[in-house]
Amino acid sequence: MFESAAASSIDQHLLDSLERAFANHAGDADQLGIAELRVALGLRTESIAKRMFAIFDVRGNGTISRDEFIAAVRRLVARIGRG
Repeated sequence: MFESAAASSIDQHLLDSLERAFANHAGDADQLGIAELRVALGLRTESIAKRMFAIFDVRGNGTISRDEFIAAVRRLVARIGRG
């Protein structure tokens, strides 16, 4: 039970941190492009940023909205939690 609570706390901390990263890089439009996503997530290469962008941009409109970003990071954190 303790491990589950600790993992949940870490997951929430990670989600909060990623939400702040989105807010810091999204600008007035409240959206991210590939370059902003790369910086927000600290991705080292453009090819990784492009792959992540393709996963996050569910609507396929060339930008990532706050909703798309949050949904994608929640899916990733959930997968990490399952190990």
